[in-house]
Amino acid sequence: MAKVPPRNPKYSAVDLWPPGSKGNVDFPPAAFFPVYLGNFLCQQQGELVSRVQQYFAAKGLLARMVFVRSAQNDAFRNYQDRTKLYDCLVYFTRELDALDAVKYLHRDKYHGHRLNIFPGRERLYFESDKTVDVRQLPGVTENASTESFEDKLVKITAERVVCCARNSPQRVLVEFGDHEKMMQAVEIANQDKLYLARIPTDVWKQRFIEQDVEGEIRCAKIDQHLPNILLQRALYEGRVIDVTDRTVYKPTRRAVVGDLHYVREAMRHMRELAKERQLDVKFQLLMFPDSRKQLLSIARAVRGDQKAEAFLQTYRAPWQVIKNDLILVEEQHVVLHNDVMQYMRQLVENIKRP
Repeated sequence: MAKVPPRNPKYSAVDLWPPGSKGNVDFPPAAFFPVYLGNFLCQQQGELVSRVQQYFAAKGLLARMVFVRSAQNDAFRNYQDRTKLYDCLVYFTRELDALDAVKYLHRDKYHGHRLNIFPGRERLYFESDKTVDVRQLPGVTENASTESFEDKLVKITAERVVCCARNSPQRVLVEFGDHEKMMQAVEIANQDKLYLARIPTDVWKQRFIEQDVEGEIRCAKIDQHLPNILLQRALYEGRVIDVTDRTVYKPTRRAVVGDLHYVREAMRHMRELAKERQLDVKFQLLMFPDSRKQLLSIARAVRGDQKAEAFLQTYRAPWQVIKNDLILVEEQHVVLHNDVMQYMRQLVENIKRP
């Protein structure tokens, strides 16, 4: 299994928002460093972002955010949804992290599939003098994974493959170490009537890079999607995360009762702060009608509940949707809300997973 050298210095909460990523900036992802990740297996597409972040956390890298193209914008998604093999852009907060991801993790195996990891802003190419187009092999179905094509081809030709990717449903590209090795593979394969086709021109290795999908990224607002709290904490402490561990929290009855206790405590604290600051509790709950749900989600997210984490990252209170400018009293209630949420997080920070 591929390994990445330990990070020095270790991560901290500061890494979540590097300079130029917050405030009135034109394109927040520009402050981060992306890589293209391909051939990533995920059985539930809705878990793709968290699974990608967990994979990199297991390697000691903080994958700050992940961009996945939508089915509306990407016809290839239909094939990916069938095979459960996806691609995406993964953004890191440090340039060295992106460089090391490409250097150490390209071709790493994840659940039996070799990953393709390339730069996210620089186009790389399958070179025509080293690459063949493999459309069909005996015993390998058309929709089979690239591993099936690669392993079969290596078995027949005995030549080592340096890269293999499917950039369209009908096309698998296989790159050898040099022109001579490619020609030897073609000659051997053709003797078995496999007829590998040389590509006439260089072909992109990445299906897309950042500049190709910048408009889609702007709409997705991926800078708001923070990694799971458990992953953050482990990375801050320099601990290794198990790549196969399902961090979805399944609460026991005892845990649920405990969580509700913390919610009640946080609401009590909110009333105390409101009284101290001469603010109206009823108005507070009108501005934040889902406060209790947010508080409960914080407790569950700390335990590793990915649905709770997703709710916290995507939830917008009604006033956030319909208003642009706040009057002073509204701003004071927003500060109160944020203080209560932070208080809740501090309360449950030491809760252990059951």
